Parts: sequence; structure tokens; C-alpha cells
Amino acid sequence: MKQFSAEEKGFHGTIKAVVEIDEAKGQINKVWAENVTPNTIGAAGIATWLEKANQTKSVEIDAVSGASISTGALRKAAITAANQSKVLSIKENVDIVSGASQSGSNTVKAGIPEPANYPLLKDEITEYDVDTYENEFDVIVVGAGGAGLAAAATAAENHASVMVIEKQGIAGGTTNYSGGVIQAAGTNLQKETTQFQNDTPENHEREYMKAGEGRVYQDLVHDFTQNSPKNIAWLAKMGIKWTNVYGHTEIPYAKDYFADRIHVYENGGASGNGIILTQHLLNYSLDLGAKITYNTAVVGLITNNTNNQR
Repeated sequence: MKQFSAEEKGFHGTIKAVVEIDEAKGQINKVWAENVTPNTIGAAGIATWLEKANQTKSVEIDAVSGASISTGALRKAAITAANQSKVLSIKENVDIVSGASQSGSNTVKAGIPEPANYPLLKDEITEYDVDTYENEFDVIVVGAGGAGLAAAATAAENHASVMVIEKQGIAGGTTNYSGGVIQAAGTNLQKETTQFQNDTPENHEREYMKAGEGRVYQDLVHDFTQNSPKNIAWLAKMGIKWTNVYGHTEIPYAKDYFADRIHVYENGGASGNGIILTQHLLNYSLDLGAKITYNTAVVGLITNNTNNQR
């Protein structure tokens, strides 16, 4: 076995691809990456890319949509490394857009596949229009962002069979790009790390209602503020380690209800750290038996046509 390596600049820095080749057989034995920044969107995409590469013993694997910059860089570096061997010759073509993001017509502009624009189905599709189903689930979640993964985890906890359908190559959606922080009142961590010993979800609700100047829906605010402490504990059960609490800038006409309530977990708080939260939600859901399908765009729903009720 011989090892060859090459480097390319990814989103978070330079990524090194190492390819182990069995030159006697003229085939790739193993691929791995070095210098990958942990707890990043790129790291999640790279893990997915490497899994596929090692399953197929190939480096001609599509970049992973949702983490295309880092996985595209790894792909290019891996091809360069493989081509250092005398027994392989792999074309270094551009592949930045992949999976459900890629146009079905394979239109290419400036060497890059044109993204697809999937239109929603305008006509109603009922169960009578479909001959067969591949599978059945109690709950089908469309989109594996923070909300979708939380829904999947909750359903799986309650012993439902769950399928999550995600159009990108990794889970997390735009929540991945957040800091992952969550506001909550009355938690033990708030009492331990701030001066607001007597804060309550009710005061939290009052601050939002004042700040919203009558433009927010109180039932939703009430539900959010009452359940936030429980959500903090729920996420801690999945392995999220909450470490600190801080406050936002005081709003003059809501300052009577101000408190430090923004909870931060370990390695969180900055843009892109939301990947830590979404990965915990994803793994928790999968451990409970939920399934996820990537690179699949949902364009419509099949409805029950009984009495014209959806």
C-alpha cells in the first residue's frame, strides 16, 4: 500500500486529503482527511463524503450539498492525491452543486452545474393517483433544520415511526449557521451564573410583549417562554453542555422585565456553531429509530381524498 496526499483550501481552512492505494491491484484502499476543523458544517459534510468514498473505494464522489465548499475542496485534493499514483488517472472536473440541488437538465454555466428550481405541484395528488408506496411512517418531517429535527426527536421519543426528508446532503438547514444559543428564564444555570436569581418565564413573556409593541402573538410567546427551560434540560439530556448565560442590550420600555437569559453551550455562541445543536438532535433522533433521506426535494403532498378532507 502507498499513501499519497494533497491539500486544498476549504471554508474553514486548508484540508489535507490522504489516499491509500493498492498499486498492485490498481485501486483505492482508503481515504481520509486531516486538518478538519471540528464542530463545523464542513466537518459534518466531510464525514458524509468520506463515508461514501470509502464505501465505494472511489474519490469521484459528488460534493455534499450544504457543505459544498469544504467537500468540494476535499474532493479536489483527493483526486489530486490519487493521480500521484502511477496506476490511476482521474479527471479533475468541477463538482460544486450536487444531490437535490442539481438541475435535472444538467445545465452547466461557467463549468458549474446549474441549481434546480423545483416547482411545487399545483394539482392535488390523492392516494388514488399513486399505485404503490415504498414505505409507511407515523410521522414524515419535511426538512431537517432545527425545527424539523426537534419534531423528529419528539415523535421518536413517543414511539412513532419517523422519516425525515432533507433536500441537502447534510442535516441542520439554516440552524447550522446560527450560534445555537437559546433564551430561557428560571433555569439552574441562570441562577448559578447571573444575578437574576428570581427570574421567571412570566417575566420573560412580559419583556417580549413589551418589546413587540403589540405586534407579536401572545400565545406563541407564552408557549416559547414557558417551555424554554424544559428545552434546555431536554437538549442537555442529548449531551449538550450548557456553560454560560448572558443578556441582550436592554430595551428602554421593556427594561423592567430584563434579565440575562441567553444560554450558551460548550463551543457555541458564534455563527456556524449551530451545527453542534443540530448534530445532537440528529443523532438522538437516529438512536431512537428515526430515519433520514438526504438529497431529496419534497414538492407536494399526497392527500386523503375521503370527503375531500386533507
